[in-house]
Amino acid sequence: MKETFAVIGNNWGNKIFNILLALNFKVIKVNLKSPKRYKNDKAYLYHLNKQLNLIRKECSIIWLAITPNKNKQFQIVKKCLNKKFHLIIEKPWLVSINKTKYLEKIQKKNKLLVGFHFEYLYLNFLKKNELKFKNLANSVVLNFHVNNKKLKKNHKYELGSHLFAIKKYYFPKIKKYQIITGFKKNLRNISVKIKNKKIFNNFTSNKEDIIKKFIKDYLDHLKKNKKFKFDFNFVISD
Repeated sequence: MKETFAVIGNNWGNKIFNILLALNFKVIKVNLKSPKRYKNDKAYLYHLNKQLNLIRKECSIIWLAITPNKNKQFQIVKKCLNKKFHLIIEKPWLVSINKTKYLEKIQKKNKLLVGFHFEYLYLNFLKKNELKFKNLANSVVLNFHVNNKKLKKNHKYELGSHLFAIKKYYFPKIKKYQIITGFKKNLRNISVKIKNKKIFNNFTSNKEDIIKKFIKDYLDHLKKNKKFKFDFNFVISD
């Protein structure tokens, strides 16, 4: 039996909702407006609490896809964990280390699975070279640019969070690296130097089902009751 998801968030949340539907999952769109369209945070959390109570018997996993905001992320995740929902959380994660550790305690107490959606970690290029990159790479340059003026102010957070996740997981020992983001063109590539040889991958036109791969990996961990590697600890560790 497939798990049932509930999605919180609009814009990207709507895209996630449609992806889950296309994959034949049962999915609920939580009936909430953007937090900024409520009178204050208290009003938003009141309506969030009502919606969570309505869906508790129907779904077990919430996919949080709101516009990142450290206070709202903290409050929403805290509420979901206390209601005993498993969670998938969209990056970037802006919550402080101390508050994240507090949320992690709730997660562990309630025996819940939390995963952060870094879909580019599932690229074939990275997976098939994982051991080589972790043990032999000398340097790496990570680029992520999109032609989208809406990201003018926050491309370093929105796009950079993906690249920092790639660096952290696949190149943990490397001290010589560059992370470059921008909003004026489409460019997504990875350049790795191993000894005197460069390995290059351009994922601008990536057609891999990396979101599907992420979902499968998350659900496999949930089924086996295993700790997920891209969890709270992953987003706050150096």
